[in-house]
Amino acid sequence: PAPEVSAESFGHAGFTGTFIWADPKNQLVFIFLSNRVNPTRKNRNLYELRIRQALQQVFYRALKN
Repeated sequence: PAPEVSAESFGHAGFTGTFIWADPKNQLVFIFLSNRVNPTRKNRNLYELRIRQALQQVFYRALKN
């Protein structure tokens, strides 16, 4: 998770790259729908580029502003 995530947060990451995260302390719910296995199961860009973590940071930083 992003460094700004509170200790009360929880979530689940799915096999195809989907990601659901809730942070009650910051009143934030984050749902990321994706299909990592398209066009092939060997597609690792979602993990290697750390896209889900980067999006989390964007949302938490937006809350501060």
